[in-house]
Order: sequence, then structure tokens, then C-alpha cells
Amino acid sequence: MSRTLPDVEEPGHAMYLSRTEFFSAAHCLHSKYLNDEENRKAYGVSNNMNGYNYRVKVTIKGKVEPTTGYIIDLLDLKKLIKQNVIDELDHRQLDRDVPYFKDRPSTVENIVLFIWHQMKKCLPEGILHEIEVHNSNNNCVKYLGE
Repeated sequence: MSRTLPDVEEPGHAMYLSRTEFFSAAHCLHSKYLNDEENRKAYGVSNNMNGYNYRVKVTIKGKVEPTTGYIIDLLDLKKLIKQNVIDELDHRQLDRDVPYFKDRPSTVENIVLFIWHQMKKCLPEGILHEIEVHNSNNNCVKYLGE
């Protein structure tokens, strides 16, 4: 008796796959477009040096490759995140050590954009779906490339 696999197990269905990684970094929120008083007002205590333990989730969307059963090999995704994100941000003073933040405040929103650009450069075209960054248990920013 032959069995037919349910549709969900047939290759070619679009799926989402996520990988979560962590990094620690310090920053001082400061905009070169504001004076010192405006920076203190805009950023409050975050205008002083402070640090976070960030949680980054990279989500890709793609079709399951029939021969491997993967959208992408998770070990490859892990390496790409490490090389293009973690190695660039972990244990750094973002405003001083990461050129991307030279002319923009290192807000979580801008960190998400930095990660999006880094991952978009190294992933196959069209599979990057979402970047999500938490800088605490209460705060999260998500970006879908829009």
C-alpha cells in the first residue's frame, strides 16, 4: 500500500526560518544634529554611556529545497550572522567602534537597520524576511525591509 505525504511535507512550500543570536554592546545615544541640551532632552539617561545584552532574531522566507529539505542550512545561517553581525557589534562601543553609527544615533531602530543591511549583503536575494532586536525583556524593534 503506498502512502501519500500530506501537502505540508511536500517540497516547495514557502516557510519561515529564524535564528536567534546574542551580543553585548555599549553606546551613548547622541545625535550630532542636536545640541547637548536637546540630546539630554531627547535621550534622557541614555545620553550617558550604557550597555545592553541584545537578542537578535534573523528570519528568512523561502521554499524548501527538495534534495536537502532545507530553506537554508542553519549552520550556514549561524555563520553568516556571526561574521556579519555578531563579530561587528559584540563587545563594542557602537558609537566609537562601528562606522555605521558615526553619523547616526545607535538606537535600537538603527541597530536593526544596520543588521538588515549586513544580512541582506550576504544572503541569497529575496530570502531575508525580518530582523528583530530586543535590548531588554520589554523592548523590541522589528523590520521587514519596508
